Amino acid sequence: MLEVSSSSPAWPADGGELGAMIRGFDWSSTPLGPIGAWSPALRTLVDLVVHSPIPTVLLWGAELIQIYNDGYAKVCGPRHPRALGQPNRECWPEVRPFIDPVNADVLQGRSRQFFHQSVVLERNGVPEQAWFDLVYSPAYDGARVKGVFATVIETTESVRATQALQLNDERFHTFASAGVVYRMSPDWSEMQQLNGHGILADTVAPNRDWLHEYIHPDDQPGVLAAIGRAIASRSVFEHEHRVRRADGSFGWTLSRAVPMLDADGAIREWFGTATDITERKRSQEELRRADQRIALALDAGAVAGTWYWDVVRDRFTADSRFSRYFSLDPQALQRGVPLAQVVQSIHPDDEPMVARLIGEAMARGGHYRAEYRVRQGDGGYRWVEANGHVDHDAHGQPLTFPGVIVDIEARKQREARQAALLHLGDRLRQAEQADDAVRIAGAIAGATLGAARAGFGRVDRIAGTIEVADDWCAGPAIGSIAGLHHFSDYGSYLADLLRGNTVAIADVGADPRTVPTQGAMHALHITALLNVPLLGSGGLAAVFLVNDERPRAWSEEDIAFIKGVADRTWAEMARLDAARALRELNLDLERQVAATTVDRNRLWQLSQEIMLVAGFDGAITAVNPAWTAVLGWQESDLLGANLFDLLHPDDLAHTIEGAQSLDVTGELAPNFENRYRHRDGSYRWISWNANKGDGVIVAVGRDVSADKARAAALLEAEERLRQSAKMEAVGQLTGGLAHDFNNLLASIGGSLDLLGLRVRMGKTDDLARFVDIAQGAVKRAAALTHRLLAFSRRQPLDARAVDVERLVAGMLDMVRRSIGPEITLDVTGQPGLWPTLADPNQLENALLNLCINARDAMPDGGRLYIGMANTVLEADEAMGYELPAGDYVRLSVRDTGTGMTPEVAAKVFDPFFTTKPIGQGTGLGLSMIYGFARQSGGHVRLDSSPGRGTTMHLVLPRWHGDAGMADDGKAVPATPAVQDGIAVLLVDDEAALRGLMAEALMRLGHHVIEAGNAVGALRALNTGATVDLLVTDIGLAGGTNGRQLAEAARQLRPSLKVLFITGYAEAKLVERSSMDDGTQLMTKPFALDALAQRVAQMAAQPAR
Repeated sequence: MLEVSSSSPAWPADGGELGAMIRGFDWSSTPLGPIGAWSPALRTLVDLVVHSPIPTVLLWGAELIQIYNDGYAKVCGPRHPRALGQPNRECWPEVRPFIDPVNADVLQGRSRQFFHQSVVLERNGVPEQAWFDLVYSPAYDGARVKGVFATVIETTESVRATQALQLNDERFHTFASAGVVYRMSPDWSEMQQLNGHGILADTVAPNRDWLHEYIHPDDQPGVLAAIGRAIASRSVFEHEHRVRRADGSFGWTLSRAVPMLDADGAIREWFGTATDITERKRSQEELRRADQRIALALDAGAVAGTWYWDVVRDRFTADSRFSRYFSLDPQALQRGVPLAQVVQSIHPDDEPMVARLIGEAMARGGHYRAEYRVRQGDGGYRWVEANGHVDHDAHGQPLTFPGVIVDIEARKQREARQAALLHLGDRLRQAEQADDAVRIAGAIAGATLGAARAGFGRVDRIAGTIEVADDWCAGPAIGSIAGLHHFSDYGSYLADLLRGNTVAIADVGADPRTVPTQGAMHALHITALLNVPLLGSGGLAAVFLVNDERPRAWSEEDIAFIKGVADRTWAEMARLDAARALRELNLDLERQVAATTVDRNRLWQLSQEIMLVAGFDGAITAVNPAWTAVLGWQESDLLGANLFDLLHPDDLAHTIEGAQSLDVTGELAPNFENRYRHRDGSYRWISWNANKGDGVIVAVGRDVSADKARAAALLEAEERLRQSAKMEAVGQLTGGLAHDFNNLLASIGGSLDLLGLRVRMGKTDDLARFVDIAQGAVKRAAALTHRLLAFSRRQPLDARAVDVERLVAGMLDMVRRSIGPEITLDVTGQPGLWPTLADPNQLENALLNLCINARDAMPDGGRLYIGMANTVLEADEAMGYELPAGDYVRLSVRDTGTGMTPEVAAKVFDPFFTTKPIGQGTGLGLSMIYGFARQSGGHVRLDSSPGRGTTMHLVLPRWHGDAGMADDGKAVPATPAVQDGIAVLLVDDEAALRGLMAEALMRLGHHVIEAGNAVGALRALNTGATVDLLVTDIGLAGGTNGRQLAEAARQLRPSLKVLFITGYAEAKLVERSSMDDGTQLMTKPFALDALAQRVAQMAAQPAR
């Protein structure tokens, strides 16, 4: 950004006649005020205006005051110079109906463009029609639109010339003076004659290859299209295109030709001229580039420089501001340099990021934005923001890349300072003593500003001394100045500090206050200093100081930052001192209490709580000494003051309502609490008891700040307790799991032992009984693992749209048989019930489990209710469900049974917790339902109390698809098995299981190729062996899982069908949304005949 001193009379620099007029204009007489007080954004925009090569005007402020350049002055005519500094509406009253709505639209942040806009202007005292090309853009000051930036190009002559051309098409031969004259055959297949006048090569003999000889290849299609239109309409041919000139180069021409007709109206030949418009095209291109730069500058705000990169030629040009920011030769940038030379100025750490963003913008086209640091002339770096736009050609290749840079160093420093103040607040809260606060503040302030030293000193106004505490230094070479110093030894600026003024000296060798003592300053490595006074009750009490060993101009932001640090530190020191004083006072009070009478003891006990008498208008008439101990205020400070002035702003309305209620009822609401300001500026929570006296408030307040802190600590302790409970649940889960699986393993092992014994004894007549026992135990184990997976939310779910009402209706017979005749079943639904997204089989299991639990809670019979309803969870209610707000479907099961105690209700979702006798329940039913609901994006809510029954609410997310597509949860009939065997590639790292599966498949006539890992499987595929189906475990050993194997296999054989098998949550490696018709999933354990049936189903499906 161009920085101009507010005291400099030479701004704006140059800018022609209007630049001089702007410098000499009395702007203080306008709403814009003195030119020295103009904002940086306004100055930047004025610079753009006066240096613009096209007529440009800036309308600024609420009155839209005009500031324009020499080009616009010509547009104004006799209105200039009166138009400078004049409101836009007063300058152009005759066109207000046009400019008023346009300006209003632009001030809302929208750009407007008009081409050949017709207006009627008062010129030389008479109305005159004129035409203009107008571009209006919003002008920003920071984030707000403060004005209108407009380019105004009069096109009156061009429009009138065009009109004249249209009226004189029949006399087109008069254009022969344009430079090139030609004659064409009726169908333009042959150029009969060309007089190039030295511009183009002459053609005397007829030329049938004229198109390729003269016309640029890229423009030939457009020329032919224009010829076709002219022949079809027997009208004038007119087209702008590039031609090969006599010297072999290409230039732009405006070609016009008229048809010469015979007596019958047929085209006899074409007579045409061509005008060289190369310079006009070049001017238009330069104007377009300037418009791009101006538009981007306005969009980006405070502009630090503009650039234009010709990508095809790798020619990067930029203005002088850009060259200063990048420390590059301005003349070289004006001529153009390769992009690589510009990138060398970017900070090495930022260069890869910039290269990536440039590459992305060039690939996609459009907007580009990046923030990075650029090297300055002194070797330091400065933050800039680059905004640009990549233009592509018709083939999607990047052509041009214009843009602007914005100086964001101040913003970055501001962000760093804001972060530093937040960090300071966090650190100060950890300080235990005032000296700790001083060290913390000095370190943060010095490091943030990059200063040499920072610290704090207490001032003795009478002695004129300052005692510096433990200060922060940037390095050992700087040295601490901790200790007692006389201000007079270092200059004459103490008087400024005593008046409460901040002292900022950029160079002690140039400031009159420190020139005589600069030697003493330099001895302490002080060349620049910043002192912020800190005031106490008697005036100057302390100073927060920052030093630098080099000259430094302290900015307003530097000073504001140090003031913020000083104020926060001073307030925290006061709080810490008050806390220390309070501790000492409490110790002193304890000693006094121990040495006084019982009545005196009672009095001091009471005085530890603050008491007051005040009017209902807040005027304080009496306070007790506890105000000083609790809130730091002396009695003299409070008498006559207003109670409401001490309140926290957020508590004012609440307190006024409480006082009004007290005035009406005579009593204050119980546990009435609000915050009062301590003398040190902090706030304390006070809990009040109050009564209405004789027209006054009589109140006693207790400081409950510590109670609130303890409540916060209690919440933290409760969280730790919840974590302990979780660990207890894990232990219970492990024990229950081991118990149930040991029972199942005993059944399986016992059956296998008896099978072995029978086989060895040769008794095979009743082997099936032991096989059935073992298979039953396996199925129970599988069911147990499914419940565990549901509880852990790792069960593979087949989520589909489900019509809950249809699903429940299909289960009613099963539910009635399960609950028995002693229990009456009631079912209620809701018209227009939404579909939900869930696994229909798991939802059926969950509903049946809830109904059976309800039955067991009503051993003597009762009523069981199943309800379905749509529900919309707002933010507060959704938080209770631990769900996002939105639409849900609620499925409820309510019984009239015994209900649950709070202790039982708190544990019902814990794994292996059951109230049923041993052997009648696993304790996993409700935990499985809980896991299923959470995995489906929903929740389960329990409502129960002893003697009043239990209601279980299963809340599932609404499906927003077509309700007609919802699944009713019924199983799809199995696909019939194929008659002929297929080739199966079977991959599993468990050899025993792989052998069993292979044996089962081969017995059904399938050809099986076995592999123990992905490498072996791919090797088999690479041999060219026939494979119709890949059956693979997902969790393979060796680094490559089943999903990756399937992807690699389909690279070799795109139509290959895949059946994944999995033991547990590894199924998440295969997202159901990515599974196509040729992919299925089975969960272990499964029966071998189920595997055979699935293989048969997939074999019968058509190829993918």
